[in-house]
Amino acid sequence: MAQVLLDSPKYQKARETMVLLQIRLRGVSDKKVLNTMNQVPRHRFVPEELASQVYADHPLSIGQGQTISQPYIPYSCINNMTKWI
Repeated sequence: MAQVLLDSPKYQKARETMVLLQIRLRGVSDKKVLNTMNQVPRHRFVPEELASQVYADHPLSIGQGQTISQPYIPYSCINNMTKWI
């Protein structure tokens, strides 16, 4: 199993809450997807000034006209793909 990256309790709690309220309650049920989501440090993929918002239920601008999707979107796609693998 992949090693969980060391993280602050603040971000770990935000991630767990995100997975429960935004992902599981919307029907993503694949255990591997959910476990992975609980480990991905989304705050490391955005500028530091946006880190506190990265687990919220909306996309964030990451510059150059690009965004990081709201958490549900990519994980819903992955969850649906696992049904075909």
